Amino acid sequence: MCTEDTSKKAQSAWNGWLDERDLAPGEVIANWLKRHTGNGMEIATEYAKAGLEKAVARADVAFAGRSLLDSGGPAEEALNAKLLCDQALSADSDLFNELKHFHAQFREEAAFEINPVAFEAKGSAARRVQRALEILGEPPPAPQRSPVEQDALSILQLRQAKSQLAKRI
Repeated sequence: MCTEDTSKKAQSAWNGWLDERDLAPGEVIANWLKRHTGNGMEIATEYAKAGLEKAVARADVAFAGRSLLDSGGPAEEALNAKLLCDQALSADSDLFNELKHFHAQFREEAAFEINPVAFEAKGSAARRVQRALEILGEPPPAPQRSPVEQDALSILQLRQAKSQLAKRI
């Protein structure tokens, strides 16, 4: 049968329905919209605050990188050295990838070659490139940097690009 708890829930639902029935449809929609708009605004405000905090933190890191670069002396020399290391590492990686491409290309061409002399020449070239790849080995991974150092290096690269562009003009 019906318990007292169930009876109270049913009475509450009935009273709620009666209260809502007395309202015009526009009022029901307006009340619903007010409740949900308020919730949406609270959520949007929280996201906006979180985004602002992240943007401020990111700007602080960028300003710290610029001040590290602007301090000059040993810090700027160290950043220049790190930038040169990055460029050398990039060139090394590019060369290694090109050699891998050439090795695959020579192997594929040799596989489809009908002429025995050309087959041997392309196979020999593939073996030489393979040997070069083994001697060189995989390029080392990029060194880890703090966000401040990374921003300082980015600013340094922009300054160098600006000066090179100014020389061309």
